[in-house]
Amino acid sequence: MLAGRSFAGIYSGGNTVTVPKYSIRYLPVNEDFGFRATTGKSFQTPTLYDLYGPSSSGFSNSPGGLNAYNAAGVATGAKFPNLQTFEASGSNSSLTPQTAKNYTIGGIYSPRYVKGLEFTIDYFNIKQSNVISTPASDLTMLQSVEQYGTASPFAPYVTVGNFANQGGHQVTGPGQVSTVPLRRGIHAI
Repeated sequence: MLAGRSFAGIYSGGNTVTVPKYSIRYLPVNEDFGFRATTGKSFQTPTLYDLYGPSSSGFSNSPGGLNAYNAAGVATGAKFPNLQTFEASGSNSSLTPQTAKNYTIGGIYSPRYVKGLEFTIDYFNIKQSNVISTPASDLTMLQSVEQYGTASPFAPYVTVGNFANQGGHQVTGPGQVSTVPLRRGIHAI
């Protein structure tokens, strides 16, 4: 048995999205044993709240106890002081739809002589792009940027000295977050 479906949508601005899904089921001998497979695509558009919701700023959780690193990215044995940092969060009007490509493959065994008994095994693979979410907790971001510097996936979200639009600057290497004087602050955005 072979099946397929497709959905096409046209959104404001002329964006067209096609979402196909195809499946196949093969019974090589009888109804007791079969193979199945599917492949498809999906998407989810950002909500109005994701795009234009309110923003907020305030204090972070205390990074006290996080590991400090030197400029080579090696733990020094020291810990972050017990303080708070400033942080801001909110919507993002530049978000694009999140998309996914997926496929599954599997088998099923359902013996006719035992009604309701079924054995299945399946493998699935889902690859997502442009996922709409919060990058990570503030402490996870600070620890990662402290250890990896610009190699951290969170480096674009952490500035030192102030927020980026208020004179703060990005880190340029490991070990810079824990060495910020208390009066200046660390800013996770």
